[in-house]
Amino acid sequence: MNRLDFIGNTLISFFALKSNKPIQKEDMKRIDDTIYDLLDTKTDELVTFSKVTLFADGTAMTDGKCDGVIYRKLGNEYFKRNFTGPINVKWFGAKGDGVSNDTSAILLSITTCNNFINPTLLFPFGTYIINSSIDINISNLLFKGENATLDFSGNIQDYAINLFGTSIPYSQSNKKISGFLIKRTGAKAGIGLKLNSVGPGDGGASHIEVSNVGISGFDKGVFLGDRSYLLNFNNIDIFECNTCIFSPVDVFDGGERINFSNSVFFNSLLAIDIRNQFSDFYFNKCSFDYNEKQINVNGSRVHVTNCHIESHTYDLEMSTVSGNGGFLSIVSCTLTNTGVINNGRFCLVGENSHFIFKDSFINNYLTADKIYASGLGNVIIENISSFVIGDNPLISCVQNNLLADSSFEENTIIDDYSISKDTAAIVDKYIGENIKLSISTDNFNSGVKSLYANKVGGQGSLAEFILNVPIGKQKNIGAKLFYKAVNISGYFEIKVYYAFVLNGVVKKQSLILNDNAINIVDNTFRELYFLTEKSLKSLSWANSLLIKFDLIGLNGAGNATSGIYFDDILITEI
Repeated sequence: MNRLDFIGNTLISFFALKSNKPIQKEDMKRIDDTIYDLLDTKTDELVTFSKVTLFADGTAMTDGKCDGVIYRKLGNEYFKRNFTGPINVKWFGAKGDGVSNDTSAILLSITTCNNFINPTLLFPFGTYIINSSIDINISNLLFKGENATLDFSGNIQDYAINLFGTSIPYSQSNKKISGFLIKRTGAKAGIGLKLNSVGPGDGGASHIEVSNVGISGFDKGVFLGDRSYLLNFNNIDIFECNTCIFSPVDVFDGGERINFSNSVFFNSLLAIDIRNQFSDFYFNKCSFDYNEKQINVNGSRVHVTNCHIESHTYDLEMSTVSGNGGFLSIVSCTLTNTGVINNGRFCLVGENSHFIFKDSFINNYLTADKIYASGLGNVIIENISSFVIGDNPLISCVQNNLLADSSFEENTIIDDYSISKDTAAIVDKYIGENIKLSISTDNFNSGVKSLYANKVGGQGSLAEFILNVPIGKQKNIGAKLFYKAVNISGYFEIKVYYAFVLNGVVKKQSLILNDNAINIVDNTFRELYFLTEKSLKSLSWANSLLIKFDLIGLNGAGNATSGIYFDDILITEI
């Protein structure tokens, strides 16, 4: 039954006031407790309202709960908009035309959503101008855009969007924000997307999925702060920022298992800056493109797997790892460079920090005089490949940097007998730039030459090299060498192996002497005896001694005049 005549001018006046557009009687009708075919002048949709006595949270309706969009009052009755699916920001007056200021409409829509259970707030395609920060308690909200642009260029606050409210209880999990470009034009400032506690008891920011989101033009694209953990970022583009992803050092109860996948970080000053010592960040199937620096890790753990890393040039080292327990692994990645790395460092590894680079492909990345890693920390480099091995420079690091088959002089009887005549260029992939070997004519024990080992880093930095000394079929081996330390103190260690060497390749080896430390006493040539016990019998299969020198304990290195001269290795039968 049509009851339009019963509501008369009161109904017409009420809805005309709310919609700011005259309403004709023929545009609507009321049947029992439902009003049909009311034109929403903000969206040009026909909507219906039904009479209610309770609010969305189950409490009694009051005038103060009427927002004019979802809830309205007619006379002494309350009506609720009938809808299924998402709540649309355009119902609240947002234009999305790239010109109108949509701030108040969007803030009202977020406030309204907080009254419902698990609503989706929808931003249809368009550009929404927002001039203030937005705090979103996302424990009860899906924030969805249809490729919508949120323009915060006029925002003078320190962040654009802050998500929080999901860490407790855990049933409030897997909340989502998707389908947006969050941007700022002009000077880079503020934060694009912040996941951080607002205050005590707000639940923090965890169990959140961010997908299909672009962030551009900010000082920091994504900020991971207090109680931000168990987060998944998928298909994220962060570009033209000072720093794409940032987590500060003083984070409270945050940083556990933060994942980025299928994402791109590009055209920024720094892609990743993780300083929270409790953080575990994982990057899988991502691209790091044309950033001035790629990764900075300080006391955190960052795992980069199956990623593409590319740049035109680096004025700084590509990555740094520092702080106690700082850890960076780059595994199964492709690295390419189309320009010049000016300072020649791939990764600077601080003391008590760790860098792993393995199972990866590199191309056109460094010139032959550059190095891949330097510093005092622990470095492991394994299984690196390239298009053309000849174009792939010698990979340098501070660990696994063994220089093998380096020759002494060849014009003395003792050295002719003792030292391998392999003087070809060293091509072992673990050649370390923390130690430089050269033939010197400045200091020698006999003849006119000696082997000069110059260490770049100071005490605690790892530097090793190996001498391959051919032996005959002696039954009991005795051996000695002479060494002279100049402008350096501390100690070095040697380990000695029996080995079978074929065409310069070690096929088999067996340790004889382990960790024999030699303290530096003065700057004269001194004899160093090893293998002096008659019980050290030669192994029948051995044709070489491998003498491994470990210079970790040397201090005072780092200049061209400090180092150790080695000369006259003598192998005898006891």
